[in-house]
Amino acid sequence: MGEQARVRSLEALRRVRAALIRFDEEARACISNVESEIQRVTSWLELERPLHFKREIRRREDLVEGARKEISRKQLIRAPEPASVVLERKVLRREQEALERCRTRLRALKVWTPQWQKEADLYRSAVAPLNDALYREIPAAVEQLDRMMDAIEGYWAIAAPETARVDEVTAALGGPAAGSGSEALPMRPREERIAKLRGWAPEPGVRRHMTVRGMPRQDWTTPPLRESDRIAVDRMGEAAVGREDIIVIASVGVTAMELFLVRGEPAERDGGGVDSGWYIGNAEHPDRTGGDIAVRVGELLAARPDLAELLTLPVGSLAVLGGGVLSAVLDADDRNIWKGSSL
Repeated sequence: MGEQARVRSLEALRRVRAALIRFDEEARACISNVESEIQRVTSWLELERPLHFKREIRRREDLVEGARKEISRKQLIRAPEPASVVLERKVLRREQEALERCRTRLRALKVWTPQWQKEADLYRSAVAPLNDALYREIPAAVEQLDRMMDAIEGYWAIAAPETARVDEVTAALGGPAAGSGSEALPMRPREERIAKLRGWAPEPGVRRHMTVRGMPRQDWTTPPLRESDRIAVDRMGEAAVGREDIIVIASVGVTAMELFLVRGEPAERDGGGVDSGWYIGNAEHPDRTGGDIAVRVGELLAARPDLAELLTLPVGSLAVLGGGVLSAVLDADDRNIWKGSSL
C-alpha cells in the first residue's frame, strides 16, 4: 500500500461524539421546556383567563345591580323628602368601572389569543429544521462516528503484533478468530441508553388490573410519523393488534417531544380482554409518567393513526420517535435494526 492512514487521535472522535450527544440532549431539553411553556401560556390565555373574567363580570354585574337597588331603596324610604345618595352613587360608579375593566380585559384576550397562537406557530416552524437535525441528522452522525471508530480500531488491530498470537490461542480453545464475524458486537452507548427505557414499562401484573379509560382529550406534541418511515416500518411488522386490545400510555406522553414504544408479551386481562403488551412513554423523561393509563388501541389510533404500523412490530421491539421521524428500532436483543426510510 502506497498510502497510510493519518490517524492521530481516536480520542478526538470520541470527544466529538460525546459533544454531539450532549448537544442533542441539551437542545431537546430546551425545546421541550419551551414547548411546555407555550402549552402553559396557551392554556392560560384560552381557558384560565377567559373563565376568570367571565365569572368576574357576572359578579360585578350583580354588584352594580345591588348598588342601583340600594339607591332606589334609600330614595323610596325617604320619600317625599329628598335623600342624599352621594355615597351610594360613588359605590355604583366604582362597581361600574370595575365591571368595564373586566369587560375590557376579556376583549383584549380575544385579540391577543390568536396573536399568541400565530407566534407559537411561527416558532414551531422556525425550530422544525433543528428538530429534524436532533431526531435524524445527529443520530446519523453519531452512528457514522461509531463506524469510523470501529474502522480505526480495526485498522490498528491489524497492525498490532499480538493479534496473530491471540487468534492462535483463541482458535486452539475452540473460539472464533478475531474478525471472523461470529463474535457478538458490543452495544453502542446510544443503544444502551435506549434499551434502558424498557425498565419504565409497567409490569404485566400491574397492567392486568388497570382500569380501561378514554384517551386524554389533548393534542399530541410529537408530530405524526412521516409517510416514508411508516412505509419502511410496515415491512418490518408481523404481529398486528386488535382495535379492542389494550395499550398502556404514560399520561405525560401526550405532551412529550419524543416518545418510545415498547412491546412486551400479550396477555389476557383480568375481567376479560387482551393486553397488547404495548407501552408508550416519554423518551426524554421516562420517570415523569404523570400516571399510566390503559386505553383501547382503536381510541389511540383514532388520535394517532400514524402509529398503526409501529404497533405491528414483534414482541420485544422498542421504537423511539420524535419530530415526525423514527430514530431507532431495537429488537428483542437490543440490536438497532432500523435502517431508516429512503427520504
